[in-house]
Amino acid sequence: MDADGEILFSSFLAGALLKNKSIKYIDLANQMTLFENTTNYNIVDDGYDKLSDIVIDTGDEIRLNRDFDNIYNNICTIKEYLYSMTNIGIRSFFEIEDIGIEKNNDLCKKKYGIFKKRKTRVLR
Repeated sequence: MDADGEILFSSFLAGALLKNKSIKYIDLANQMTLFENTTNYNIVDDGYDKLSDIVIDTGDEIRLNRDFDNIYNNICTIKEYLYSMTNIGIRSFFEIEDIGIEKNNDLCKKKYGIFKKRKTRVLR
């Protein structure tokens, strides 16, 4: 996410949505400019495909289409998913409080079924 001083747009947007649940495009542009001017990071465009199934683009704003407590991909809540996409710089910028999943950052990553873990032997 933050290789060579770069932040993905989707990560920045996740932070903005954690703060407000919706953000107007003009406010998002202003926040991005302020973030880049006050930190050593540049926001790079990756679209927001990672968020496309939980946000709605209304034309003048982007907002969550589900509540923070809804389960995402049968693994974690929307809030935990958004939180896992941010880093400490983004959370600090948006003044987002720690929700305690930092050490368990793989909470929202894909979990594998039992057959991925099981070792098998082939008999000849």
